[in-house]
Amino acid sequence: MYKDGENVFYYITVMNEPYAMPPMPGDVRTAFCAGCTFPTCGQREAKLRAQLFGSGAILNEALRAQEILETKYGVAADVWSVTSYKELYSDGIETERWNRLHPGEKPRVPIRH
Repeated sequence: MYKDGENVFYYITVMNEPYAMPPMPGDVRTAFCAGCTFPTCGQREAKLRAQLFGSGAILNEALRAQEILETKYGVAADVWSVTSYKELYSDGIETERWNRLHPGEKPRVPIRH
């Protein structure tokens, strides 16, 4: 980089926690591009419900938190695997802007809502 006069950055992510990748459920390719996959749903009948977001290796900790919340505290939790916070933000902002500029039309809903 320096020797060749390149103006670039290389990011290397190193994790020391091996974990199995869950299988891709159904047709979720659009959701991956939109920044968030479908949730792992918690108990349906619980009075209280939390939404937990995880990315990469921390997703395992979110799943563990889901288990603790449900078994110890009776709080249901949905765990979302976030693939891109930037895409989620952009989709929300773009949808909000479109709705503001087109008040007479049917409001759009973000891809992941």
